[in-house]
Amino acid sequence: MKLPITIEYTNGKQATYVAQPPEWVKWELKTGNTISQAQEKIGLHDLLFLAYHAMKRETAGATPIKPFEVWCETVLDVIVGDAQALTSSKVHTTSNLFVELVGLLINTYLPSDHHQALLIRPFQSDEQGVCHLRQ
Repeated sequence: MKLPITIEYTNGKQATYVAQPPEWVKWELKTGNTISQAQEKIGLHDLLFLAYHAMKRETAGATPIKPFEVWCETVLDVIVGDAQALTSSKVHTTSNLFVELVGLLINTYLPSDHHQALLIRPFQSDEQGVCHLRQ
């Protein structure tokens, strides 16, 4: 599962990090939760954890990385979704993060024939994989 997470820093800069299986494994080990529980358990701290570890993996030691707690102090906002969609009205900020994350997890990990049984049918993904509520 790939989850693009854009971090807006207090200095005005933005960076998008893609949480991939290595970050999800670290999240599972740290929290004791499984990916199937993410829709119920994930919070802002978890998203920051995923973005931080994706950043560390992507830089591959090329630059020094601040400790997690210090790095968190520099974060102003978290945006979840496709980096290409950042200029569109489909951007999802922390205010509707839960809706997007649940839809993304359901659409990624459950066959579509199970969506109705879980009453998750109002979610759909666009061509970039960003989840939205159906109109």
